[in-house]
Amino acid sequence: MNSELTINEYGTKYWKLPNGYFHREDGPAIENKEGYRAWYINGLKYTEQEHRHEIRSRKLKKLL
Repeated sequence: MNSELTINEYGTKYWKLPNGYFHREDGPAIENKEGYRAWYINGLKYTEQEHRHEIRSRKLKKLL
């Protein structure tokens, strides 16, 4: 799925799907200048480690 990057007036970066859900497969879906980062896939929030595991699992399923 392709998400679109939006940057607000404070420099916070958001990656969202057309349906409005936060989503990013190659990094955090929310990042701000103060260092806050949040990982989402299809609107579901993950820790960084959970996100990494979920992406690896999805890639493996595609290969099988």
